[in-house]
Amino acid sequence: MYGPNFNNNSVKNEVLGFIREPYLPIKREHILADLRSTDLSEGVSYLINGFEVKALKVPHPGGSYIYTIKADGLKMSFLSDFPNGMDLNESVIDFCSNSDLIYTDAMFLEKELKDTTLLEYGHSSVEGAIKFFKKTKSKKLMIGHHNTFRNFDDLKQYESKDIIIAKENEDITI
Repeated sequence: MYGPNFNNNSVKNEVLGFIREPYLPIKREHILADLRSTDLSEGVSYLINGFEVKALKVPHPGGSYIYTIKADGLKMSFLSDFPNGMDLNESVIDFCSNSDLIYTDAMFLEKELKDTTLLEYGHSSVEGAIKFFKKTKSKKLMIGHHNTFRNFDDLKQYESKDIIIAKENEDITI
């Protein structure tokens, strides 16, 4: 496993922290895999199984990285737990610019963020994700990490030839 080390806690330790009740009905000793993790640092380029991976920290409760992944001349940006308002952050825009595909969190609609306490959750609005995408001059945007009560019909109005609403079991080729 690869990921950030926030507060001296590796990805492995974070995962193992969830392998217990009440999160899962199994115990650590039931996991037979040899779990290992490698800490990724911001601004460093890693070669992982033929993929060039870079990380950039973004503001999110507890910390969060966004990633770019390059292979075969293509670039994907992965923006899970992506805070609203990043369309105003030039370093984040530059980091993701000219991606063939951006996958981003968009849990909220802009009108829901009038409740400013929701901004503290560290998630984007659909409209904010689209504004960000347009500034990056990228080819495709896939919007995911939807609020649990939302369904495709609530979001299909945002789809276009360049914007995809993520659905379960959907494959995307770039």
